[in-house]
Amino acid sequence: MTDEDRSARKGAKKNVMLLIPSMRVGGSERSVSNISKLLDGRYNVYVTVFSGKNAAVDAGGRLIDLNQPARDKWRKPFVALRRVIALRRAARKHRIDAIFGFTSVGCRYIVFAPKTIKRVLCNRGFEETVTQEAFYTRLLRRCDALLFNSNASRHWFAKRNAKLAEKVCALQNCFDIGAIEAKCRETPDETFLRFCEGRAVIVSMGRLCDVKGFDFLIKAFLLLLQDIPGAGLAIIGDGPSMPRLKKLAKSGGGSVLFTGMRNNPFPYVAASRLYVLPSRAEGFPNALVEAMACGIPVIAANCDTGPNEILNDSYDPNLRVAECVKARYGMLVPPVTMPADDQAELLESAHFHLARAMKTMLTDKALYEGYQIAARKRAGHFSFENSLERYAAFLEGL
Repeated sequence: MTDEDRSARKGAKKNVMLLIPSMRVGGSERSVSNISKLLDGRYNVYVTVFSGKNAAVDAGGRLIDLNQPARDKWRKPFVALRRVIALRRAARKHRIDAIFGFTSVGCRYIVFAPKTIKRVLCNRGFEETVTQEAFYTRLLRRCDALLFNSNASRHWFAKRNAKLAEKVCALQNCFDIGAIEAKCRETPDETFLRFCEGRAVIVSMGRLCDVKGFDFLIKAFLLLLQDIPGAGLAIIGDGPSMPRLKKLAKSGGGSVLFTGMRNNPFPYVAASRLYVLPSRAEGFPNALVEAMACGIPVIAANCDTGPNEILNDSYDPNLRVAECVKARYGMLVPPVTMPADDQAELLESAHFHLARAMKTMLTDKALYEGYQIAARKRAGHFSFENSLERYAAFLEGL
């Protein structure tokens, strides 16, 4: 860069690239969508994908499609080389100052960005942190920072990799709270509205897979029905566990509704009485904050990362949940330890604790109304308005 170029760029907006394989449906994709919208305006944002086909999540800033989709296995080395060339060309063309890599694929490729660019690895899930610790440790030696979306993940990784701790940071996910509230005002479908008639409906949403713990929730709900026969459970989403979950729910006698995937799940959440996050593991559970923004009380399994610091003002590494705990912004229960199955009679103490927490929330009016107010207040902490300066400070600190 010449002296004239440097002079011209003084005071100009910095150019930030967010690299992710695609913008299909998923937690990382939703994070990229929100972060790009958050930063757009303060920075020139370039959301860069290897394949723009079947995109289902919108983004802020400008979308760059490198047009380098995955290929047959035998062509994989050639694909990798073409991706590196395309990425370096785009980074130079748009004079990128900082590049963020999302998912293990995105992280792998930002290492090859020009060395003048600040390179940030972004990890969004604790399971991935644990299983790919060596991968992130190796890449971090060649990058400027490893950014987690929860303080719990940052704490775990930094403690185990003390020599790299100065490069390890955390920024919790951000949310367009106003957009969520607006979407809540839309109307759910007739099937859901009929299901809600005369029922106190508990709702949960996410990909139907074992790690999300919907089997845990259904078993606890079947216990709850013994005390509150008028309760209902609605599960929003789709995934490989659907057949097993439907089999498990049969003994509920029509009290469990699977809505399938919904492009806008928020009216369904807002029309329900209570939200439950039953996950075995999370990074930073977007759905929990989104439910709080919809204005209903929440209960969450205290899995390794996320719920602890969402339902309290800060992360407490010493917090242990052995039964129902009334946190500041919602209730915490122990996570289930059993593997997923479709046998309603196979139970452990966690199922009874979750059933008890749901009963308490639905029957204690003062507690319910207090958490209803607290949920909205806490969701505001993660709003775009309150998150922008935290993200900007991180970028400037690079």
